[in-house]
Amino acid sequence: VALGNAPDTDSISCAILSGSILEQTLVIDTTALNLKDTFGSIQLESCDKQSCFVPITYTYNIMNIGDTPMEVTTVMRTRGTSMVDLIGIVEDRNVEVGESTVAREIKELDVCVNVDEETRIRVEADPPQGIPCFSEDDYEL
Repeated sequence: VALGNAPDTDSISCAILSGSILEQTLVIDTTALNLKDTFGSIQLESCDKQSCFVPITYTYNIMNIGDTPMEVTTVMRTRGTSMVDLIGIVEDRNVEVGESTVAREIKELDVCVNVDEETRIRVEADPPQGIPCFSEDDYEL
């Protein structure tokens, strides 16, 4: 968010890193938000009654850190009691050694309500030969 004489921005970006590896990116559209004070700390004063919901994009990076190519077979996202397989939005299901792919999920976030949201992602993948593998991560927003 711009402060002072800097130009206004239309979004807030949040990146979650594990070392130097980008794990998740969150972009919040701020065009419908009103700020109480643009000098000092940011404090949300109000939302337009019709604009409490802002679209955000979850980007899940799936990396092959093994020594054999993998085919991603499941990307299970659990949020609260909702479980959804995101395999249909994975950009490339076949991931070579050292390469990565992503799944992007668009959701509306109610910025007028303060709620902690925990997301669990479980990725399963099969090598051409051998035992399938999986990885699981938790994120809190």
